[in-house]
Amino acid sequence: MRTTDMKREIHKMIEEQNDPGFIKDVYDMLEAQTAWKKLMDESAARAEKDFEAGRVYTPDQVRERYKQYLKDR
Repeated sequence: MRTTDMKREIHKMIEEQNDPGFIKDVYDMLEAQTAWKKLMDESAARAEKDFEAGRVYTPDQVRERYKQYLKDR
């Protein structure tokens, strides 16, 4: 679905509701999605840097490190 189609659909939904509070709810929802996407993009960028730097472990490595951690306690 193209952006213009999405905007048209949102306008149609708002008009059908005939509720002044509905516009604010839609706006809040769209703002939350934008903020959430930004957080996910930042998290993905950090994960890629960690992977490139060798700070990402396989499941087997995690299990071994955890066993060693418990042993060292």
